[in-house]
Amino acid sequence: MSPEIMLWAGSYEEAGKIFASGNSDADQIATAHKIFRNNSENKNNFTLMHAWKMLIHDNPKWRVMMRWAMSKTDRQAYDANLPISTKESGGSGKRTRLDDDGDTVLPSGESFVSGGISRPDGVKKAKAGRKGKGAESSEAVSSFGSHLQANTEVRNNEHQLNLKRFERAGEQQKRL
Repeated sequence: MSPEIMLWAGSYEEAGKIFASGNSDADQIATAHKIFRNNSENKNNFTLMHAWKMLIHDNPKWRVMMRWAMSKTDRQAYDANLPISTKESGGSGKRTRLDDDGDTVLPSGESFVSGGISRPDGVKKAKAGRKGKGAESSEAVSSFGSHLQANTEVRNNEHQLNLKRFERAGEQQKRL
């Protein structure tokens, strides 16, 4: 695999992360060109667009082949963004069955291992992630839990103080 194509793949992914509302694929490619130019050693433009389109768009089976030139951490991050590969079915329209390991079970009884490639997030989840709503909701839940625990501790302390006060009042009435 050409190092330029690998650098372009990284630039294209970075441009996808900078995605703004209203941007098209052409805008993402233009941003990727700028990132590629800044990161390349000779400050050249990316000239292998035909190879990129052939590898990614026309022949999606080569997406996994790009992993070979990546480090382990880059490969894991890349795998998380790839769709699950499945065997083509006869178009029966039935839902896919999964076994306990998450592998696809074929009608013949054998199973098809997807290679651990997870499905990408849906449109709503990706949009919420860009807006930061997913992180805020988990922080809000943990924040609520800590506030609830602090409130419980305060109420327990108040309860103990009230019990002591009632005991003292009862002792004083017995003395009278």
